[in-house]
Amino acid sequence: MKNPPVREPEPVTTCRSMVKPGEYMVLPANDRIVSSIRYLPDVGVQVMASPELGAAFVQYELLVPPATGTSRAIADEFEHFLFMLEGEAELEAMGRQHAMRSGSYAWLPPGEAFGFHNRSSLLSRLIWVRRRYEGDEELPVPGPIISHEESIAPVLHPVCDTRYLLPLETLSFDMSMSILSFQPGSFFSTPETHAMEHGLYMLEGAGIYWLNGDYVDVKAGDFVYMAPYCPQAFFVTGHDFTRYLLYKDWNLDYTEYL
Repeated sequence: MKNPPVREPEPVTTCRSMVKPGEYMVLPANDRIVSSIRYLPDVGVQVMASPELGAAFVQYELLVPPATGTSRAIADEFEHFLFMLEGEAELEAMGRQHAMRSGSYAWLPPGEAFGFHNRSSLLSRLIWVRRRYEGDEELPVPGPIISHEESIAPVLHPVCDTRYLLPLETLSFDMSMSILSFQPGSFFSTPETHAMEHGLYMLEGAGIYWLNGDYVDVKAGDFVYMAPYCPQAFFVTGHDFTRYLLYKDWNLDYTEYL
């Protein structure tokens, strides 16, 4: 009797996405849908986190082909964080043009007009985080920051090295963006549970995230959302250096939700 023909895996068996509302979401690159935004013609937009998920921020991955970008300046009531994953872009902000490459980033306060364009011959990819700024009447709103991750000295921790892309000592920031870097075999010695929510983008490597009792494989290109008070821990797997870009709300007393 002949063996049955080998069948290609069904899409449902290869899907790694996991969504548990109020707890966490893992959204791999292969499962993300490319959509569009009116003022980003010809730019592919992957919406990774939004209020529909329960998040208090929006996070996109933008796929910017050559000769495309914003069709008009963006100036609204939100704060913005941009991080270049791949390629090059020209950021127009503060009346000047700023060359962006892989690892470049920008934080822009509410009302600061900006735009970006890919003037190279290759695709560019960038992370875009937006949230409604929550300030304090006694603290001035921070000014724009345009820099590169290599300009930030890493802070050495027992488990990982962390580059804090926004200054922790400036209390008027209501969000934190950082890059955590792990050597092979590293792991969190104890789980964390806290009020801050996370948007995590895997830049390199792979690992296992423990999320509210579930063990979930993650690798480069994956996006992970962690809701407030979701117990969490991370274990590096494989032999590769591992890094991720991490968003969290910061310096808040949470009374605005009362």
